Order: sequence, then structure tokens, then C-alpha cells
Amino acid sequence: MQFSGLELSAIVKLAVAIAASDGNVAEQEKAAISLELLKFGVDENSVNTLVLGAQAIEYKDALTIVTLMNDTQKKYVAAFLAVIIAADGEILEAEVRVWSLISVLCGLPNMTIGEGIQFWANH
Repeated sequence: MQFSGLELSAIVKLAVAIAASDGNVAEQEKAAISLELLKFGVDENSVNTLVLGAQAIEYKDALTIVTLMNDTQKKYVAAFLAVIIAADGEILEAEVRVWSLISVLCGLPNMTIGEGIQFWANH
């Protein structure tokens, strides 16, 4: 799976939105986002650049960027967002609602949190 820097920034923007939807971005959620970027070969210095890029992107632009991804990328994004929801050990309704909204707006595939985690773990 490959994503451009702009795509990764858009994914981070949406992941942080989900993590923050309960009023608190847990350390486990921050770690999951950072580890995902490292998994894609982003070095530690570039992680900060991508996070700054994510902060600069408007939500509507992040949604548009994800909407334009291919089906395989969209499935990965949906699964990764499910991982963020479960990262702190709590699956909160506010986070699930934001994930559902993002999924509808971006045309992400329907999946449960468990299916998302399983797909993400296998890819």
C-alpha cells in the first residue's frame, strides 16, 4: 500500500479528528498514528512535518483527498481509523459517529471495528 505525503497528511487529519471527538486525544491514539506513519517509511523528523501538514489541511480538503483514493486505499483508511478508535482500549460512541460520518462522506467501505482491526493487522 502506498500513499503520498499529502494523502498521509489527510489520513492523519481524519485520524486526529476521530481521536479528539471524545474531548481527549489519548497517548495510545497518538502513538498509533505515529507508528502507522513509521510503518509507511516516514522517518521521525518527517512525522512532525506530516502532522504539521495535517493541521494545515482543511477538513473538507482532507475528505476530498480520501474520496479520490482507490478502493483498496479507502479500505485501508477505514480500517486504520477503526484502529484509532480502539487504540486506547475504549470504543466510544462519539468516535464511532465521526468514523461513520467520514465513511459516508468519503465513500469508505462499511465495516465493523473488529473487521477494520483485522484487515489492518493483515495488511
